[in-house]
Amino acid sequence: MGCDIHFVVERRSRAGGGWIGLYSCLVRPLRADLVACRRDYDFFAELARVRGDGSPCSLAPRGLPEDASELARQEFAQPSAGFHTPTHVRLSELVDAWVRAHDGEDGREPAGAEVRPECAAYDLVGVEDDAEREHRVVLWFDS
Repeated sequence: MGCDIHFVVERRSRAGGGWIGLYSCLVRPLRADLVACRRDYDFFAELARVRGDGSPCSLAPRGLPEDASELARQEFAQPSAGFHTPTHVRLSELVDAWVRAHDGEDGREPAGAEVRPECAAYDLVGVEDDAEREHRVVLWFDS
């Protein structure tokens, strides 16, 4: 039995306000072009120490954020889904975790092979921060 990632991409204004759920991998069919939707245990270990310890810089799970969007709360609360290890990351942290998981050591392909460095956040989850808006990813796993 494998482990898959589930996430909600959220956005808010840099001027303040609450987080708004843009889309969920559970609601919207998985897009093959969004690299973060794929089963990748090295990446999971870097994001939340799931299916491995990750590197010394891997992120410890942070739980579901108190200010999570309604979409994230609804998706995580699915009955009998067996979800575990909720956490949340800024786009920069998501990109850094991807790079650490795909650094080219141990015969693995370097991150640049699938993810363009200048567009890494977009290639991973389909959004990028800008001057007016910031994004984060609320994520969890199943087993």
